[in-house]
Amino acid sequence: MKRLIPIALLVAAILPARLQAQFFCDGVACAALPLSQAQLDRIYQDIQYQYFDQVFEDMAEAAALASLSGAPMGDINLDRFTFGLSAAVSYRSLESVDVRVPEVGIVENLPSTGVAAQPRVYFGMNLGEVMGSGNLVARTPPWYSLSRFDLYLSYVTFDLDQPSGTARSSSEDWTVDARSKGIELRYHLADSRELGSPMMRFLGVSLGLGMNRFEQDIRYSKQDTGTRITLASGESVRWDASDTIEYKSVIDSYPLDIRTGIQFFHFLSLTVGAGAAWSKGYADFTASRAGPAYLESDLAAVLGFTIPASSLNLTVNGSGAPPARFAYGMLGVEFNFYFWKLYAEARGNENVYSANIGLRAVF
Repeated sequence: MKRLIPIALLVAAILPARLQAQFFCDGVACAALPLSQAQLDRIYQDIQYQYFDQVFEDMAEAAALASLSGAPMGDINLDRFTFGLSAAVSYRSLESVDVRVPEVGIVENLPSTGVAAQPRVYFGMNLGEVMGSGNLVARTPPWYSLSRFDLYLSYVTFDLDQPSGTARSSSEDWTVDARSKGIELRYHLADSRELGSPMMRFLGVSLGLGMNRFEQDIRYSKQDTGTRITLASGESVRWDASDTIEYKSVIDSYPLDIRTGIQFFHFLSLTVGAGAAWSKGYADFTASRAGPAYLESDLAAVLGFTIPASSLNLTVNGSGAPPARFAYGMLGVEFNFYFWKLYAEARGNENVYSANIGLRAVF
């Protein structure tokens, strides 16, 4: 998880909507750069619409999908109580984005991805068992029976601190303060039963509706990052800079899904499902990027000339909202060791994926 978080923190800064920015050159050598202030303004505007919007949507969708890992897949229909720990990591496929600015040039190889990591502690209960009616009805309970309802509650708060020099890159420094909580109610559409043999069992069908909240407060800095701006004139500007990011987000997601599964030999359970989630929330951030920019010139290098440096400075303040809804599929596998259960789950669609592993007890 620690390897993924710095990536998430870096791309989380690039967000859309109601942006106010400054992009300017500072220093006596700015005249050596073939970039006017008007061109810098054009570059910023096109980066906003071609790149910032996409990265924010990727990050928000990854965070929303990670927040859905509440009720475990293994118990399609819970008949007692369960308690467990899990950790979910969500990832959106990495894309390399080239921002094309008409009549100015191209900003090359900007990374667009989404990553979110979320641990969770949860408790689940069958409401009929809680109310003392779980074993009172020998036949299949009626549709309105409390025994057809399972309730799951989850919560976790965590702080992570990565001082400079201890990460994979010694130039990174970040802190994370995150909170997560959720509630999910599941209804037994079909009960479990044996499938012709005690060694194979249908786990039933359940329909679930939930609400999850995922909050993050992040501060991140990284030294010595670089990109290239290729101008329409054929010249290239190399921009080596340091990034500083302050980011806060609150995402509420409301999933609705259906699940079913089969158990083999009382040991292995395979489960599948599909669902959709509606989300809302906001993200506020301040990001700055500043550092030397050089005109790349092969001729100057051959002749031994020193190309003067200037400093490009970018400051962004803004806010945005996550995508309103998305659909996903689910697949789970669970191993039963008496009352302990070890499981792994996957959620995703054609763009974003989430992996969740956990350990739980049934009692």
